[in-house]
Amino acid sequence: MNSARVHTLCISILPGREKRINPLPCMRPVSLSASIVYLVGLIAATSGLSIAAATPVQNSPPTEARDDAVIVVRILSSTSPFWLNISGRESTISIAANNNLSLPADAGTRLQVRSRSGYMELSGSGADHLDDKTALTSVSITADGDGVLEIQTESLRRAYRGRIQISVDEKEGVLIIYNQVEVEEYVASVVASEYGLKDEEGAKAMAVVARTYAMRAQQNEKTRTSFLDDTRSQVYRGFDSTTTRSRRAANGTAGQTIEFNGQLIEAVYSSSNGGLTAANESIWAGAPIPYLRPRIDPYDAISPHSNWDAVLNKDRLHSALSDRYNMTVTSLQFGGQEKDGRIRTVTLKQDRGDERQISGSSFRAIAGGLNSQLKSTFFKVKERGRDYQFEGQGFGHGVGMSQWGAHGMALQGSEYDDILNFYYPGTSLRYPTDIPALAGDMGLARGASGAVPSEINTSGTEGFSSAASPPTITQTQIKGWAGRQSVTTRTENKRRRIGW
Repeated sequence: MNSARVHTLCISILPGREKRINPLPCMRPVSLSASIVYLVGLIAATSGLSIAAATPVQNSPPTEARDDAVIVVRILSSTSPFWLNISGRESTISIAANNNLSLPADAGTRLQVRSRSGYMELSGSGADHLDDKTALTSVSITADGDGVLEIQTESLRRAYRGRIQISVDEKEGVLIIYNQVEVEEYVASVVASEYGLKDEEGAKAMAVVARTYAMRAQQNEKTRTSFLDDTRSQVYRGFDSTTTRSRRAANGTAGQTIEFNGQLIEAVYSSSNGGLTAANESIWAGAPIPYLRPRIDPYDAISPHSNWDAVLNKDRLHSALSDRYNMTVTSLQFGGQEKDGRIRTVTLKQDRGDERQISGSSFRAIAGGLNSQLKSTFFKVKERGRDYQFEGQGFGHGVGMSQWGAHGMALQGSEYDDILNFYYPGTSLRYPTDIPALAGDMGLARGASGAVPSEINTSGTEGFSSAASPPTITQTQIKGWAGRQSVTTRTENKRRRIGW
């Protein structure tokens, strides 16, 4: 890598105020040593001296990400932009190129970052005072205080609080963009993006679940660097997506997480479970988890996805499976449904050559791409002529909390901790002061959610077997599931026991 001149740009763009030089672009107070580095860099920049900087690690998120007060999430990865424009929305911002220092620019600055030959080059008013605008490996932009950064790419426009860090994917040439943002700001956006239902307590439950899922991901290096802003992790659309309700949900549960045996849980959830929650091992490889056991869910009946039908042409489905697995599929054998109603395996057969067994989740990913009405692995199937006819229940993987079920419980008067009681039995609600250790990694290559309730287009034995629909649940039984809580107070923090 080429060494670059020292470049950090700190800009005031508050309308009607004179421009000023800010400290280093950090989210915390600047130390004495950092202040000395800043002064040395400023002298070097004004005198034309060149100071070599250590080349940052390529494609890595901000190092400050380990602070429990922030979440680091890779944004816009599904759009794979080669360039972006970024500016402040009536707020002071700081720009750092290759983690070094430079001079302030005029108010109202706009910066364009463009990938070129494995590096980045800068243009726009934000780059006017930079000596070196090319061959950059890292660019960091911070909105000071409660400021907002506006990002525009070829396909969309988004706004974010906190810090944006940009590098380049050396293989693909696309920009890799991370947002480092305060936890509750992130949670408010996720609740608004993932939970499009109008109730307060369900939104609070969603906030606790989203926070737990994100905090767990941040404590593991592998999952932290691959934590995304879409359904592969959790849907996060930034500042402008937040609503009054989502902010109330985040602030009203601030810092609260769910734990099991003193560790953060795998806080997975989906849009709708079809009346029966799924066991984690029915969907992903791994050992059974005590708080992710199948159970009848009468509250999910409110979901518009509680029952569905889908038809797929055999030839079209066989062709898609053949292309994906490099074989010539001529027939399918569906494994028997598990106790939770899910199809765990599908066997692909061909006239010549070995057969291949795939997971029900992998089958759904391909079949659902051909017909979005195939919404889960909770189905029974029949062959009718040249078609497969599916009759199914639920939307998404069905493990953990059902968003529609949470909504149903809220409409019946349940509070958010009652909702968490029901969907994660045997766990505890942890109030802030410290964050529990990371629970054992299940190695699940998937996001927390299976589908967004506000968006429709979001997830053996021989022959075809079926499972009976969940039995009808009486109101007496529903009341009997209310659960009991005990409160344990400790010196460091408080836990509320969830489950029974």
